[in-house]
Amino acid sequence: MILCPTCNKPIPPADFNIATDVAFCRACNKTIAISEVVRGFTKQPVAAGPAAPTSGTWFHDDGVETRIGASTRSPVAFFVVPFAAIWSGFSLGLIYGSQITSGKFNVVYSLFGIPFLLASLVIWSMALMLIAGKIEVRLRSGEGVIFTGMGPIGRTKRFSVSEITTIREDWSGLRTNRQPRKMIILEGARRITLGTMLNEPRRYFLLQSLRSALKINH
Repeated sequence: MILCPTCNKPIPPADFNIATDVAFCRACNKTIAISEVVRGFTKQPVAAGPAAPTSGTWFHDDGVETRIGASTRSPVAFFVVPFAAIWSGFSLGLIYGSQITSGKFNVVYSLFGIPFLLASLVIWSMALMLIAGKIEVRLRSGEGVIFTGMGPIGRTKRFSVSEITTIREDWSGLRTNRQPRKMIILEGARRITLGTMLNEPRRYFLLQSLRSALKINH
């Protein structure tokens, strides 16, 4: 069955004229080229365009490089920053501050404080991301770079665009207020995850825009 590209109504075989490559749609009273409609069925599906930008997102394509990104800024920072200050101030101040003020170094106390020091670094890293962090994907000459960080400081993941076969969303192992958070997954030669710190609208924008840029619709 062939559908009219104008009104999407089926055209019965009686209204085909293969010899002249013409079909007549009685619903909208128009003629169409049969070869053009059939050729449209054989084309590979193309992903929809990038999602409409929302607050804290961007999509820039200058013809050389495509930059798709989203901010990780969140009001949750108003709770995380005070917690980070109290946690690090109390734990590190008690363990290391006392050694500094007394001028005496205690190996046992210092080793005991390492887990608290590492925890403080993790908490403050999260706090800074909630204040001014971003996730940006840069595509250029068939290569992709995922940057997660604040300003020029952060971590990067590199991948080849041709290796990516699927871009989807799934649950991550992270939770916020006991609620699981979702992430974006790029699958191909290897599995790359990103976007766990993004809210729903920003993550959706990044997901759809990546599908559009990489021409992947699933």
